[in-house]
Amino acid sequence: MEGQAYKLKNTLNELVNQEKQLNTQYNQQMNELENKINLQNETAQENVRALIETQKQLDTLKSQSQKLEKQLQLAQTVSEFHDSCRYQEKIAELNRNINSTSIKCEQLKRAIDEQTERFEKMHGDSIRQLRG
Repeated sequence: MEGQAYKLKNTLNELVNQEKQLNTQYNQQMNELENKINLQNETAQENVRALIETQKQLDTLKSQSQKLEKQLQLAQTVSEFHDSCRYQEKIAELNRNINSTSIKCEQLKRAIDEQTERFEKMHGDSIRQLRG
């Protein structure tokens, strides 16, 4: 019986040792798995931070793009206004020239009328002198 007890004790010791080895392996594998999970979590967090930063940059670029579009529209509006002001200046200049020409025409008409009147008077006087 002692032999059997000794064998059982050895078997029990072997099983206890195997259990300890399996526990050690299990703990090592769990630690490795936890480390991998932690590393993946860190990588995922870095990726999320990079994505957030990229989104911020995209928002900034969109804002700058909208600002530039508004500035371009403003520049076009100012340019169109400036061009329309030039047309108004040209129209005003043409109107001044028309008024000046109209005044000169009136003066010429008066001068012609005066010359015609003098000529007619001189002609009438000449005819009276010849008759008289």
